[in-house]
Amino acid sequence: MKPLARPEQFIIEEVGNDVIVYDRTIKKAHSLNPSVAWIWRQCDGKTDIDELSARFERHFNTTDGADFVLAGLEQLKTAGLLEIEGDSLSSEIGPMISRRSALGAGSAIFPLIATVLVPSAAAAKSAGPPPGPPKPGPKPGK
Repeated sequence: MKPLARPEQFIIEEVGNDVIVYDRTIKKAHSLNPSVAWIWRQCDGKTDIDELSARFERHFNTTDGADFVLAGLEQLKTAGLLEIEGDSLSSEIGPMISRRSALGAGSAIFPLIATVLVPSAAAAKSAGPPPGPPKPGPKPGK
């Protein structure tokens, strides 16, 4: 199985250490932490999961790269940022990485994607103007 990132339909912006990926077709923005962004960039449709895991281990200096890569690929697939031909990832994943092993390896490298729905310009505009300052009311005691 050789996962392929689908960057052609996205607007991609680096913000600090994270990568923001905006999907124009479904109006969602995904914030990829550094490790899942690294995984996504490696998905060229030519590299298999074993090689991707070995590269991850070297890049992030860890010994359980397969667990992290599979967790990241599952999140990327769920977010619609990845094309996977052949069998689904679930046949490759087996037991997912546990929180305990993620913390033991350092949670900073655990792949994580946060997704938000971005309203259209018309929907955002229809909310009305922001509230102004409070209007003065009667003074207490008068």
